[in-house]
Amino acid sequence: MAGIWSGAANLPRQPGAHRVFCERRTEAGYAVYIELRAYVYDNARHTALRIRMDNHEEEPYAASVSFSILVNATILNRLGAALERWANSGEAEFIFWLTND
Repeated sequence: MAGIWSGAANLPRQPGAHRVFCERRTEAGYAVYIELRAYVYDNARHTALRIRMDNHEEEPYAASVSFSILVNATILNRLGAALERWANSGEAEFIFWLTND
């Protein structure tokens, strides 16, 4: 999964630019889809994070969610770097703590 958030340390600065973390697994037991999309949404270079998940089930078991939150670019870059470390670690669980350092 290396490169899942490629260029995370250098989040682009122009509107519409983005970086994506995406985990898609189709083998048995991995039906859930998750996407984290960090993006610049205006000319003032404000940034946000879109979170999208889908279990790819048929009704009545279908479940999905998609929403965006405003996030500082520095935090998005920290998140991206943490996702890269996690993806290469082999750990099953990802925990991201927001700190002021």
